[in-house]
Amino acid sequence: MLCLNNTDTLEGGASVDAKVDYTVHGLVSGVFTKIASGQLSSTNPSIIYTAATAVAIVGITLVNTHTSAVTVDLYIDHTNVGTPRRIIPKALSIQAGYQLVYDGQRMMMIDTAGGIVSGANVSDEVYGASWDAVTSVAPSKNAVYDQMQLQMLKTGSNLAIGSDADGDMYYRAASVLARLAKGSADLKMFMNAGATAPEWANGMKVVGIAFNLTTATGTFDVTGFGFKPSALVCLSAVDGSTSWSAAVNGGGVSKCMYFLSTINVATNIAFYNSGAGTQVFTVSASIADGVTIANTKTASPTGTFTMLFLGIR
Repeated sequence: MLCLNNTDTLEGGASVDAKVDYTVHGLVSGVFTKIASGQLSSTNPSIIYTAATAVAIVGITLVNTHTSAVTVDLYIDHTNVGTPRRIIPKALSIQAGYQLVYDGQRMMMIDTAGGIVSGANVSDEVYGASWDAVTSVAPSKNAVYDQMQLQMLKTGSNLAIGSDADGDMYYRAASVLARLAKGSADLKMFMNAGATAPEWANGMKVVGIAFNLTTATGTFDVTGFGFKPSALVCLSAVDGSTSWSAAVNGGGVSKCMYFLSTINVATNIAFYNSGAGTQVFTVSASIADGVTIANTKTASPTGTFTMLFLGIR
């Protein structure tokens, strides 16, 4: 409650004249009494009530009857010496039709539907204009809930609840959640080439080449996988010959088995050996769409070496 001594004044004012009704109730000589009522003046401050004895004010009610928001002030001026002191927040905004109830300690704002408005947002109208440009959610009496609804309706880097399908997944992207649409049947999940987000892909591809065994020592690229292989399986042979090789490569290590008249083991990706000479193949680098192969020629091998690569992402 508020206490007024003899000659103390309760004062107030509003930004629009005669649009805010006020009623003041309290205890006068121990009797509950309506102390004052009327409409706030735009002359701010103006005296609402002058105490003729010690008075306890237990409630002040303000109602904005205007069609738009009005700011209000309330003061107490001790012995009415012309130095009023504020008792509610300065230039407090009351929305059209809203009611303010103040008991000297606590303040309550009530909207036109009878709901209590609390928190930083005095009204849903203020919230709708200042929090977000998205207005497809009708404001409720809970501003935090409204904001969550609006965020979920956004598209792009935020959750797009309206586009979800069974099997979709979510991952962190730029400090929010992004949706990864479900992949086609039998695809696998991989990290993209930029190492920034997951994606769906097959993860395996077969690429075949025909290599002329007379080619001088050098390098060549095997491409067409659609990704950078992390492992390779290579099957190689010469048409019309009993010479073949089979190899695996992964983690920077290659193991090869090749056959001419017996089975042999080597550390490369492919091997050709004949009485005329050899070609030895090793993986020298991984590239965006495949691998770079280094070939080392010895003597004068001839023929076409068919190489089949199974690339594994």
